[in-house]
Amino acid sequence: MTIPNDTPADEQAVHPRQATCYNSKYLAEYYDLWIGTWNDVQLYSRLLAEMLARRNSSDDPVRVLDVGTGSGRIIHGLATAQQQGKKGGTSQPAVHFLGLDNEQHMLDRAHSLTHPAHVDQITWVLGSAEDLVSLPALQSPGGPGGIIDMIVFACGSICHLHEPAQGHRFFEQMAKVLKPTTGRAYISVLEALTDGGEPLARAMEPSEPILTPSKEFPGIMYRETWPLHKLVGNVWHTHRHIVVSQKSSDGPETIVEDNLDVRKVKVWTEADMRAYATAAGLQVVQILHHHNDSTHKELIFVFGTLA
Repeated sequence: MTIPNDTPADEQAVHPRQATCYNSKYLAEYYDLWIGTWNDVQLYSRLLAEMLARRNSSDDPVRVLDVGTGSGRIIHGLATAQQQGKKGGTSQPAVHFLGLDNEQHMLDRAHSLTHPAHVDQITWVLGSAEDLVSLPALQSPGGPGGIIDMIVFACGSICHLHEPAQGHRFFEQMAKVLKPTTGRAYISVLEALTDGGEPLARAMEPSEPILTPSKEFPGIMYRETWPLHKLVGNVWHTHRHIVVSQKSSDGPETIVEDNLDVRKVKVWTEADMRAYATAAGLQVVQILHHHNDSTHKELIFVFGTLA
């Protein structure tokens, strides 16, 4: 839910609004500025190309579900790569992309960033990762389930499912929508949030405020600090204070938004992944090691249905 930002500018620093780090147009852009250095799109593009190479051009469309799509970074990259593959003369089945997120501001941004050539092959879906089967876009004419060829849950975003019941529900839902036998799900876990990653997670806390200028909104600057960052059991409790300010050429700097993102993120171990998968009727097919940059390394667990 988006909370209206109607607090006077001079009071916002005292009473920051509760945020999810994604629930305003400014925070949606800030997310893109933060994630812009990641290079995982090439990996997922290769995996999709390999899947398409195993299919006939006459087959049904390949359906790709991007869970926690955000501003659509993964889908936009995959759609571009797939279009380039077609230009290379490769005969392959059609691909339809579904971008799922629970924040409308992120989906609005995803829609605005979509290239006109890709509009018809992308569906942006507002909904929860814990309730995939109920979403009309994920249902086949014969009933819900079993229609998704490729699921991507990138950037370690599964960490937001910090309660045990959330993990169970997600894996159960994933097993129901994933196509039997041939379907594959690629679930990313940051090395900082898995086995032995505590030192890396502690090092993520900025020692100085992070200042990031906007590329989209004139005069806008983002300032981020972490008032709280501690591990309780297997869940990190982190408060991210993100102040959005604007400075005009002939006036003082004013606060546009004052956001406090109170978040809990779970440490997902390999044992967790295997246990949740087995309970849902899935198996770990492979574990990929991927380095986006020196700070953000990840393990990508590849799941398929049990034989």
